[in-house]
Amino acid sequence: LLTLLAPSIVGAPGIRRRCAPKDGNPVSETEHEMSTRFKQYGDLLTLGIMFPACIAIGYGLGYLLDSWTGNRNTFSFIGILFGIAAAFINLFRVVKKVDGKE
Repeated sequence: LLTLLAPSIVGAPGIRRRCAPKDGNPVSETEHEMSTRFKQYGDLLTLGIMFPACIAIGYGLGYLLDSWTGNRNTFSFIGILFGIAAAFINLFRVVKKVDGKE
């Protein structure tokens, strides 16, 4: 009965002890881990927007250069390649950040 009413006092399995961060407010380790995990999920969810945005911006700039120079799809193709490269560079940055190596 005591483990049901106050599991953190008894030390029931699955419940972690509370720790006091520098500001003095007690926060359980699981809450801190959850907030870190949600931040990582948010970083990873930006990839779904970032990939098409990088490619669209690269294509748009290439299209503008094509229209100014009178070329036919030359700069659009180059812009798409630069957009894909930029998307992968940002992908590696986000993965490095989520892994905690940054």
